[in-house]
Amino acid sequence: MEKIFFLDQSNNPLYIKLYDAVVSEIKAGLLLKDSRMPSVRQLSKSMNISRNTVESAYGQLIAEGYLYSIPKKGNFVSGIEEQHLAEVSLSGDKIIKANSGHVQSAMDHTHMKYDFVSEYVEPEKFNMILWKKSILLAMNKYEGDLYRYANPFGEEALKEAICDFFSRTRGIVAGPDQIIIGSGSSLLLGTLASFLKDRDYRRFYIDEPGFIDARDVFYETGYDLEGLPVRDMLLNTEMLKEKGKGILFTSPSYQFPYGEILPVGKRLEVLNWARETDSFIIEDDYNNELRYEGKPVPALQGLTHDDRVIYLGAFSTMLIPSIRISFLVLPGSLVHDYKAGYSHKVQTASKLEQLALSEMIKSGLLAKHMRKLKAGYRHKNQLLRELLEQHFYEIATWHIPKAGVSCLIHLKKEVDMKALQRVSYERNVNICGISAFMTKKEAKPLEKNLVLNYRGIKERDLESGIIELKELICRLY
Repeated sequence: MEKIFFLDQSNNPLYIKLYDAVVSEIKAGLLLKDSRMPSVRQLSKSMNISRNTVESAYGQLIAEGYLYSIPKKGNFVSGIEEQHLAEVSLSGDKIIKANSGHVQSAMDHTHMKYDFVSEYVEPEKFNMILWKKSILLAMNKYEGDLYRYANPFGEEALKEAICDFFSRTRGIVAGPDQIIIGSGSSLLLGTLASFLKDRDYRRFYIDEPGFIDARDVFYETGYDLEGLPVRDMLLNTEMLKEKGKGILFTSPSYQFPYGEILPVGKRLEVLNWARETDSFIIEDDYNNELRYEGKPVPALQGLTHDDRVIYLGAFSTMLIPSIRISFLVLPGSLVHDYKAGYSHKVQTASKLEQLALSEMIKSGLLAKHMRKLKAGYRHKNQLLRELLEQHFYEIATWHIPKAGVSCLIHLKKEVDMKALQRVSYERNVNICGISAFMTKKEAKPLEKNLVLNYRGIKERDLESGIIELKELICRLY
């Protein structure tokens, strides 16, 4: 299938340019629903770009729901109207896509004043001066090295900095050789899913609700998915004990969206299950740095010497989403085979940004930034509590964790989610229900539980946004 996509002239990585070009054609209706995409080999040849570039772009498109994969047949266009999470199209270009416990929107954020879905960052919450300073430090220190390709598994300077920082703040026990760096969690999970599948793992267990990007990545890789409904807002370890060999994806230090911490006794139960069934645990350490009471909870990875935990970390919460740097900490038993199998991969995270981040960590600038960030979000967390008590007490109860940037609203009466989203767009409000984070891909028509992410709403707009949302809900009752 001969096909060429026209790439923009930005400074983005090549796979991002290809991703953007495909998304643009899907949105414009030039790529029709269920139409077959060129194979990796075909597109690589017709556009004279590497197969790794095409694989990375396709992986991201699949993870975000723009494409779907059928084993031995190829990749196909999902069609905007069929994307697997809550969607509304009023003018043809406003499409909501709840993306995860780490949630983002496919629309232009500037059109949505009260966006309770996305995780973009207010400019006031990121010190660009510190980041520019770190960039300059890296350019001066590593100038000669910048003329060479990036290490496919991540720059040594950053891996060393990660080991030092996360051993102090999260109790991680690992050496730099165990760190794998990439541009975003989905891409790292895609490679990991293929690697573990080759080692005869076929079942994927995940908290329900949970991180839907992980669900989609493993589903598209051919795993059998099974959601484990949470009990008392925590991973249901009793249900887990009944499961056989597989991969468990969980967030023991911050169960999204409840924000609860898995007690150490239950953590040991999870580790025992993994040992007894020859399973692996992927520990998603989402949002644990943004904890407003006490210190961050030690990671599950540091509790075990059994090589059963794969730690997933990211810097998007600490920094800004456009700095796409995530990492895996592999058990020592997997490192050699993983690197032997993927040494040909092209590093997708910017080399300069990796080195800049390493300087930011080593110089103490990241710790300084995090102290200020936590103070700002702590105040916002408290403000949200006050606003809900003032405006929502008649129609709902709520659960606001003392960590992270989201909360759960329990409506006293069910609401039609599609109708709510439809009227919400008219008033610049973006909202989604909890069913968007379940293993079943379709959203429920009626919802009682709404997930509110308040990270990207300006503090001065938070009260008017809460009032607007209440009025929209009441209109549908």
